[in-house]
Amino acid sequence: MASEGGKGCNATLRLCSPQLPREGAVRRELLRVCTALPLRLWRRPVAFASRGAERGDVRRRWGMAEAGSVVSALEPRLEALGRRLAAPRGAGGDGIFLAKGSAALEKLKDLCKEGKEKARHSTLLQLYTQAVLDVTYFEESQLVDEDFAGESSLQKVKELICILSDPEDLVRECSINEEPINILGTDLVECLYWRKGALLYMYCHTAKERSEWLRGNIALFKKCLNDGVHYLKRMLSFRCPLHLDGDVLLQDKDTARLLSEGVFSDTHLLAMMYSGEMCYWGLKYCGEGKQESLKMMDSVSDGDLGSRSQGALIDVQLYIMSFLTPQDLCRLGCTSCYWRVAVQDPLLWRNFLLRDLPIWTSVDWKSLPATEIFNKAFSQGSDEAMYDYMAVYKKSCPQTRRSLKSSRPRYGAVTSFLQSLVTQTEPRFAMFGPGLEELDDSLVRKMMTCPEILLVAGLPQRRIHGIGSGVSFQINNNQKFNIVTLYSTTSVERKRAREEQAAVVNKMFYQENSTVGNQQAVQYNVIAQVKKVCEVVDGFIYVANAEAHKKHDREEELAHILAMIDPALGPPNRPLLVLSCVSHFGVERIPCVYMAHQLQLNLLPRPWMVQDTVAATLSGLLSGIEWLLEEADCKNAQ
Repeated sequence: MASEGGKGCNATLRLCSPQLPREGAVRRELLRVCTALPLRLWRRPVAFASRGAERGDVRRRWGMAEAGSVVSALEPRLEALGRRLAAPRGAGGDGIFLAKGSAALEKLKDLCKEGKEKARHSTLLQLYTQAVLDVTYFEESQLVDEDFAGESSLQKVKELICILSDPEDLVRECSINEEPINILGTDLVECLYWRKGALLYMYCHTAKERSEWLRGNIALFKKCLNDGVHYLKRMLSFRCPLHLDGDVLLQDKDTARLLSEGVFSDTHLLAMMYSGEMCYWGLKYCGEGKQESLKMMDSVSDGDLGSRSQGALIDVQLYIMSFLTPQDLCRLGCTSCYWRVAVQDPLLWRNFLLRDLPIWTSVDWKSLPATEIFNKAFSQGSDEAMYDYMAVYKKSCPQTRRSLKSSRPRYGAVTSFLQSLVTQTEPRFAMFGPGLEELDDSLVRKMMTCPEILLVAGLPQRRIHGIGSGVSFQINNNQKFNIVTLYSTTSVERKRAREEQAAVVNKMFYQENSTVGNQQAVQYNVIAQVKKVCEVVDGFIYVANAEAHKKHDREEELAHILAMIDPALGPPNRPLLVLSCVSHFGVERIPCVYMAHQLQLNLLPRPWMVQDTVAATLSGLLSGIEWLLEEADCKNAQ
């Protein structure tokens, strides 16, 4: 691990391999790019000026606090570092960093002796972290120079990783109510994770060449790979991509692109490369059936080595592509025939699908992916032939649905003009569901009192058999619509049930027993007053309780939905909007795709959409209402 010149933390961060593996064009190309980059750009990225100022405020606040707990926790650690410095040293290593570690340790001891009232949390913890980085760097260099010789080398690696993890543990141990990165700073925390990941990379690079050891310790080797990839991915996650404006001048477009992708130094590129190689080693040595192939490693022909090298490039390529967004991946596929095929890898798009499904905010009757797509284990043979994961992703992604949204037909303008000559009634929708009554924040109350989002255009009037005509609302395009809110029972009974934490008896429905074959079946029907509402509305809004910590009877909810949208009560193509609602931000929610499958909406032969909504802020409500109005207009046009 030869070091490069530099000051402070930068020198510790630039931990590199003493010799690069002979194979691997990806490694050589990345290193060529690294050395070509203007390194002066990485000294202080301009995007972090505001974040640095914010963290400076945090450090000043904690700097004025009493540091007694930090000093007390540091004392035994300083003694342990002192013993490591005083230990006999063999050949190898870098004495410069040993001297720097000794100087940092002495300065830290002096600060602790000056008195607790003069010490600062951030200063003490940052100095301790710097001392740890410098002292352990010397020991790491020795291990690498000795090629991790001896049975105790792995134990030394574990010990060093434990010491490098200690600064973050110290922050938590001192009960400082801040994340370690806010106290230690981005540079130092990146250093800690880079050093841990790079050390495991170097150990695994050496261990994989020892076939006899590898055959008997494959599980241990796999754990080292997993931990190394974890540390390097953490190191790459601390900084956000840098968005440059026109006032920032760079020497070339490649540098600007790297900054916009979150690559701020050659060390970040090395971290990506090391992660990719360790993933490949995991597939090569730890995959299914690989233990048997290890026995024949010594008899591999040169041709096999060439094919394996090509496989390594493909696996590293796949790993690097996993860091791209799906949009960037599609753009990459437009550059050449080779990349058009490469970006369609089903494993890559299945990973995107499983990763993004829980964070999508809406799904509709045209885009809901089948449960088999994300429940079945990936199989290179059968699943690839059965599912086009790229097509499924593009079909299901809300952003893609919006961009591919069909425009009005050519006769739409004429139709709209003719319709404007005729007085149109407001579209009317029936709103019902447990989310109206079970949430801590009332969705209806927020809708009535939030004119900047939804303007009340008309108050209820008693017209529909004692239930009311509903409330008229107006949204940003002056479109008016009417919502009839249907509760399961009276407000007094709902309040009493909430106070007693008892279940509410839903009086909107009644049960009828029927015989299907030799089995008894229970069917729900709506009462007469609700039936009159269902006959006159243009669509339905079902408010589902999406809070994950509560129990839900989705089968009964589906039965209630089927009773409301019964084709016998009106046109069968009236749209259904499901508001997957939680009380406020911070409440764990059931993702909308899972909500659609729990309610078995794929069984409904009509347009429907599930939209994530927050009752406290009405987030997502307008998107759902706009979809409902569009579908109602289509129905009326038909």
